[in-house]
This record gives sequence, C-alpha cells and structure tokens, in this order.
Amino acid sequence: MISIIVPLYNKSSVVARTLASISAQTYTDWEALIMDDASTDDSLQAARKWIQTSAHPE
Repeated sequence: MISIIVPLYNKSSVVARTLASISAQTYTDWEALIMDDASTDDSLQAARKWIQTSAHPE
C-alpha cells in the first residue's frame, strides 16, 4: 500500500479533480491523506463530498 498526502489550503476548485485523478490510476492499493490547513473556503467540504461519492472512500 502507498500513502498519498494531499496538502489542502483554499483550493476548493481543484480538490475533487485532484482526488479523482488519484482514484483513476491503475494502481489500486493506496490511501489518500488529506491534510487541510484551516482552509477558509469550502475546500474541506468539497473533499468530504468527493469522499462520500467515491468508489474508494477509505
């Protein structure tokens, strides 16, 4: 298993695309660790929404 660390700060416009890109890779034994640094926009909510609808929610 590999761990992919995704730093996140006020990038709600790209977080879903970033996570979708990770998910689209052919290697499937991975985890994504989203590290939010107190974003003041809706970045964290966008990440949570993607996680809820993802086929790889863990």
